[in-house]
Amino acid sequence: ADIVGYTTLSQSVEPEEVMMMLHALYTKYDALCTLHGVYKVETIGDCWMGATGLLAEDPRHASALVAFASDMFEAAESVRDPCTGKGVRIRVGIHSGRVMSGIVGSIRARYCLFGDTVNT
Repeated sequence: ADIVGYTTLSQSVEPEEVMMMLHALYTKYDALCTLHGVYKVETIGDCWMGATGLLAEDPRHASALVAFASDMFEAAESVRDPCTGKGVRIRVGIHSGRVMSGIVGSIRARYCLFGDTVNT
């Protein structure tokens, strides 16, 4: 998921306001992860990536992710965009397929996903 108009927003307000907005939004996403069994993979700026069926097989992984994505819209709407004063608007994409996961690097080693499913 990413935020509609994030580039303009980040150029228009102080970095602290952007960070506070992202913290409020990502905290709501974290709570939804617990509710829906979604694994938070990573965040980069306004981009948030999660996965289901990754750590253990789950025959309901697709429906769990769709339910999570639906709830993301409601969560985003409840967080104030410091530029407009309205709820944050987001875009959500869902991809399905095989991935390879593992820990890479030796300094700040990270758990990463690889594969065409991640890149498209």
